[in-house]
Amino acid sequence: MVSLGAYADRANAERLVSGVRKLGYPVGVDAVSVDGKPAARVNASVWAELLCALFSTTSLRIHE
Repeated sequence: MVSLGAYADRANAERLVSGVRKLGYPVGVDAVSVDGKPAARVNASVWAELLCALFSTTSLRIHE
């Protein structure tokens, strides 16, 4: 999972979520605390999966 941002204003988080979903990526919002204040963290799991896949294929090429 990759954090795309944390926002004090949940409406800002929801705007990011909407934009990322329009691109076709799964994304979600978690309620978190930043410096003791409530915030909304936007996460996308697909980015982490893509990075792992890219690393794996690069690693495999190095070992060929």
